[in-house]
Amino acid sequence: WEAQGRIAASHEGEGGSASFLWEQAPQFYKIRMYGPFGAGSAELTGSPKQVIFEENDGKRAFAKTPDELVFRQTGLTIPVRGLTNWIKGIPSDAYTIDHITWNTQGRLVHLIQSGWEIEYLDYALQNGFWLPTRLNLNRDQIKIKLIVKKWQV
Repeated sequence: WEAQGRIAASHEGEGGSASFLWEQAPQFYKIRMYGPFGAGSAELTGSPKQVIFEENDGKRAFAKTPDELVFRQTGLTIPVRGLTNWIKGIPSDAYTIDHITWNTQGRLVHLIQSGWEIEYLDYALQNGFWLPTRLNLNRDQIKIKLIVKKWQV
């Protein structure tokens, strides 16, 4: 699948936003984040063996998990492993479910996993699937907002 949109993250009043393009295959993913007109781009690429964070100037960093690497490079705790499912409106198999609420149409509206509270604010029908288009994630002082403008399934 592929998702394209905007992400905003803040921690204790500081943060930023970027556009993103997320391409996900069963054993591989690539998440490209970029500012206005492509400025300040970075790419997170992962496979079961390693994760690579590459900035637009060619600097690279490596790690075994995406969460660890994103934190080292940005200082922000972003649960990439959980987001792989959360962005699709599905609980993550990487964490136990602490709380879950579905609406009357069977779509996820509220989820708590691994201390992360995920609120699903809107869905859109894409190729026969109801997929989230707006979601908020909160944990401690960290706030993440995702807007998915385009899905490809």
